[in-house]
Amino acid sequence: MCSIGKSSSSNFDSKTGSPKNVFYYSIQILALLLNTSHSEEASSIQWLGQNLAPNPGFEKTNTKNHKAVPGWKLVIQGGKPEMAFDKEIRMAGKLSLRLDLLNSPESARLQSEPIPVQPGKRYLFSIAFRQEGFNRKERGRDFHEGVSSYPLIEWLNGKQRQVGRNQSASRFPYASTPWNIRDAILQVPEDVAFARIVFGFSNGTFKHIGETIPSRLWLDAVQFREYLPPSTPDWALGETPRSVEGGPQQTAVRAFFVAGERQFSSKGGQWSKIVIDKEAERGSALQAPANTGRGIMAHSPYFPAMSLGLYRMRARVKLADNRTKTRAGYIDILGRFVGMRLLMEFHPPLFNGPNQYQVIEQDFIVRDSHWWTIRLYTDGNQAWSVDSVKIFPLDELKDRQMLEIYPGIAGQVPPKLRPKMSRPFKMLFVAGLGYDAYRPTHIIRLLDTRSEAKPIWVRRDRSVNLIGFPETAEQLFEQSCVLLCNLNAKGLTLHQKNMLREFVKRGGAMVIFGGHQAYERGNWVGSLLEETLPIRIGDSLEDGLLHEPKGLPLKIAGKLPWPREAEFDAAPRIYFLHQVSLKANAQVFATAGSRPFLVGGEYGKGRVVCVLGVGLGSPRKGQTPFWIWPDWIYFMRNACWWAMRYDGLNLR
Repeated sequence: MCSIGKSSSSNFDSKTGSPKNVFYYSIQILALLLNTSHSEEASSIQWLGQNLAPNPGFEKTNTKNHKAVPGWKLVIQGGKPEMAFDKEIRMAGKLSLRLDLLNSPESARLQSEPIPVQPGKRYLFSIAFRQEGFNRKERGRDFHEGVSSYPLIEWLNGKQRQVGRNQSASRFPYASTPWNIRDAILQVPEDVAFARIVFGFSNGTFKHIGETIPSRLWLDAVQFREYLPPSTPDWALGETPRSVEGGPQQTAVRAFFVAGERQFSSKGGQWSKIVIDKEAERGSALQAPANTGRGIMAHSPYFPAMSLGLYRMRARVKLADNRTKTRAGYIDILGRFVGMRLLMEFHPPLFNGPNQYQVIEQDFIVRDSHWWTIRLYTDGNQAWSVDSVKIFPLDELKDRQMLEIYPGIAGQVPPKLRPKMSRPFKMLFVAGLGYDAYRPTHIIRLLDTRSEAKPIWVRRDRSVNLIGFPETAEQLFEQSCVLLCNLNAKGLTLHQKNMLREFVKRGGAMVIFGGHQAYERGNWVGSLLEETLPIRIGDSLEDGLLHEPKGLPLKIAGKLPWPREAEFDAAPRIYFLHQVSLKANAQVFATAGSRPFLVGGEYGKGRVVCVLGVGLGSPRKGQTPFWIWPDWIYFMRNACWWAMRYDGLNLR
């Protein structure tokens, strides 16, 4: 799976560069063309090709044999496991494939048709899965034994005989799980002509614990796409600095001299030690001794929230022996939502010689912007050293691009759910930094005497965390209105953003009090949240927020769709303002000077109101900032009523 694998020339004539076996490669190309008939449309992402996995969403069925899966074969190895299409539980599309392990012992493997590949090229492999059963709990303790399942890639030669395998996507957990994803970017070894996707599963619980745990595994959204790695940018090369600015949105390169970084913990003891090394960048390295057995050498600090996107890891490593075929060690990722992902493996054949530092690269995709850490492991077979580790972005991805790569990752909202738009109202209030400047709690008290408000607190530590935000659509749709105050969208998972989008689309109300960390400064651009807004947000941080030290006067724009209860004699002022453009459905209710300040619009059956002023600034003598303007809470109460289609007495 590492990018330094040696390219193959054995299948090509060294003088002409042409295939030695034209007929064989013609057959391979024909197979590729035939295989693409099963694939989805080509990706708009430049570094990804079309999906080569046959019947990737299990949407095609066999009319003659309802248990047969076109493009796939079930090989039963023990018992009588069952297989069926499931139209009720699915990740994407209309169907998923369900594998039932109801008795013990039962085991089987589901394998795809061979997929033509080329040695040296890289491919993105991913699979969505869901599990039930799999685990026994007793007095709160998990017993991870018995039922197991795993994905892998088998490498085949030109005669379609297996010559290797790769399990870098890691096995599925020994537990019941909601829909989850495993993925890996793999490099095709030499003398390989085909790849075969395999899912193995077995139920050995009776053997292990004396009872059978009936279990089910769902599979969906399989992909196997050619990956064309972007080149490493200049600002990410060279010796390992502490931090270099560059890349999408000036994302910092996270670079660590492993032996000398205090933030790398768990060093020392049985599996690692710091050694003097003249060949290391700074004279020392972290070394894993031989004959220690498998164990953790060190782990990095916990990274804060990072933008969704494609990243590259570069590690400077050397092995004592590059002639053996036994893996020396690996790096994995542990995160809040990514779970555990095997990322980079150190196989001796990848190294040019013994005791020589070599840069190993591996690309990976960050799917959720929450905390994560990397961990260094040794297999304990030989002595090997790691000098530095560097992580940097290659391409920032928007929400729609993530959905293109991983169909269904946003989760499905039950089609019959509707927001609770009846009295007493339930209000969900997300309180970001400086939320109290907008006095949202006062506004909520004025909306309806019987209203209920649930505060969601934003905490910034390792990442942006929303304490108590609904995890399910059923919980969110109990609300009538959602108020977002100075929210950075990194605090929401893709699933949560999709729930909010569907909430508004189906009739819910959303009111956004911008703040200095929202809109263009809060990762709203290109998000599912932005789709609901009546405004378009600029990409530039510098041009997004306007500062007017003298203050811009707050003015009514035309006739308001609610009674004008607020008095503007105080001439409220705005000192910081988000600069946006308007969508076709936008209604400007108030301006800051000549610029939009309060904008509303409809999305589906719901309504959204955007406050573009920021509750910051230094008022001059005699000026009244808008956030302490006495009628501010009444003005915004009526704006919230408009979003909820409520006039203070009746729902409209």
